[in-house]
Amino acid sequence: MATPALVHRIRFNSTVTFQGDMHLDKFLTRQLMDARKTRDSFRTNLLRTVIGELQTEQKLLASQKGTTPEKLEESALKSVRKAITKRKAAAEEYRSSNLVETAENEEREAAYLESILPRQLDEAQLRAAIESAYAEIRSDESLFPADKNPNPKAIVERISELVGASHGKGSFSGGSVFSIVMPMLSKDGVIKAKSK
Repeated sequence: MATPALVHRIRFNSTVTFQGDMHLDKFLTRQLMDARKTRDSFRTNLLRTVIGELQTEQKLLASQKGTTPEKLEESALKSVRKAITKRKAAAEEYRSSNLVETAENEEREAAYLESILPRQLDEAQLRAAIESAYAEIRSDESLFPADKNPNPKAIVERISELVGASHGKGSFSGGSVFSIVMPMLSKDGVIKAKSK
């Protein structure tokens, strides 16, 4: 039986990581099909559960007014990250109750799900990636026209595309990009700060 120190170092050398070139639910379904073909009961059971939870959340979100494909995809990534957090919390509870084997299974599931998602950028990495993307597009006249006000939404979307292309679509949230870009646009005078 693995010791707690070893369990926390579980790593899956997954050759397939979500890159954002297809919808996450489709990617997970392909992983499930592969798990079934290879008769991998661990992955089959885990992916079946995660896909079920994801589809339930996606149906609810899709029924809401103003839901875009981008919002659905961001929600799907959040759903899988939530599944990881849930399993890590459960593992701690099981371990504190001396249910070591059950805790190890929860940790293994969390580690596998982490292995197939792009690594999350921390705030400093995301800020550096955004600043680089912003510098790259600053001379783009379609985003920063000389004769009229720029469209902040289009700028944020373009920066998100560039950061996603270089670091993986699921490595950051749209809200994080927005909160970093808007002060930059305000500082450069591209948009006016709202007066309080």
